[in-house]
Amino acid sequence: MSNDTKEILHLPINIPQLVDVLDSVFPDSSPRLEWTDREVWFKAGQRSVIAWLLELKRRDEEVSSLGE
Repeated sequence: MSNDTKEILHLPINIPQLVDVLDSVFPDSSPRLEWTDREVWFKAGQRSVIAWLLELKRRDEEVSSLGE
């Protein structure tokens, strides 16, 4: 986890804020040579969930903007 977790003292108020916080805590980054295979898989899984949430957020924002 990044240093951003030290700044997060409470849960975000809404889902889009939660997705943004998770995106900052689990950033999209390249694997490091010192990581084990297991660490790479674990971090890839974390990021996969964030990517899915970001896609859902994008779709929701797109639908919301069409309704305006």
